[in-house]
Parts: sequence; structure tokens; C-alpha cells
Amino acid sequence: MIAEKYLWLAVFYLMQIGAYLLFRFGATSQSRWLPCFIAGNVLGILCMWILMKLYCVMNANVAMGLAIGGGFLCGQIALALVFRTGLSGLQYFGIVLTTVGLFIMAGGTRS
Repeated sequence: MIAEKYLWLAVFYLMQIGAYLLFRFGATSQSRWLPCFIAGNVLGILCMWILMKLYCVMNANVAMGLAIGGGFLCGQIALALVFRTGLSGLQYFGIVLTTVGLFIMAGGTRS
């Protein structure tokens, strides 16, 4: 059961990264806009299905916090790496704070 949670979270994060990258890539060219918009939204819809699966295997508040917060975090890092946008020191600090918050959210789970 524990491994199932982590598997669903990993898949959710990967799909969120894919959606973020598709949206950004689509924004770079008018000819790619619509296909990337559609593909990104399909991934987004599938992510919500995975979030519902997470609700079945863990506390709903924790599932939402880890999925949405972690997906945002992974997406920000992926965008910075793939599109070489560069992050300021304050943005890196935000990433660290978000990561700490995710660990606190996960660690404070009641059975």
C-alpha cells in the first residue's frame, strides 16, 4: 500500500511536468499552440484521475497537498532546467521552503 502511494505520486509528478512543458513549448510558436494546448490538457485531466486514486490510498488533505504542491515544485524545476530560465536566489529559497512544507505535510499524517 505504501509503495502504491509513491507510485501514484511519481506518475502524477511526471504527468504534471509533461503538461507544464507542453504548455510552455506550445507558447513558443503559433503553429504548436493548439496541439500542445490539447495535449497538456489531456495530461491535466489524467492527473486529476490519478489524484482521485491517491484519495483512495491516503488521507485526502495530504494527498492533495503532496500532489499539487509537489507537482508545482517539479514543474517549476523542469521549466527552469529545460528552458534555461534561470532562477534567482529568492526563487531557490522558495523551492527549499516548498520542499520543507511538503515534508512537514507528509510527516504530520494521522493514520
